[in-house]
Amino acid sequence: MMIAVWISVVTPLALTELSGWAAWLATKVARCAARRLSEQDADIWYAEEVTATVAAVPAPLTRLVTAVGILAATPALRRGAACHTRNADIRSR
Repeated sequence: MMIAVWISVVTPLALTELSGWAAWLATKVARCAARRLSEQDADIWYAEEVTATVAAVPAPLTRLVTAVGILAATPALRRGAACHTRNADIRSR
C-alpha cells in the first residue's frame, strides 16, 4: 500500500520539481558550454546559438541532457572550429 502511494503521489511531485530546476540548470550549462567554445569576441554569438539549441528541445529534463552533452563535446567542437578557421584562412590566400 505504501509503495503505491509513493509511486502515485510522491514520484510525480518530485519529477515536477526536478523538471523546473532542470530547465534553469540547462540554461546555465548551455551558457557555460558557450563560454568554453569561443574566445571573447564570439562568446555572445555562441551563447545565443547554444541556448537556442537547448531551448528548442521540448522537455526540461531532455534540455538538461542536451546541454550536458554539448558541454561534454566542447573540446571536440573547439578543435573542429579551429580546423575550420585554419582551412578558411588557407583557402583565402
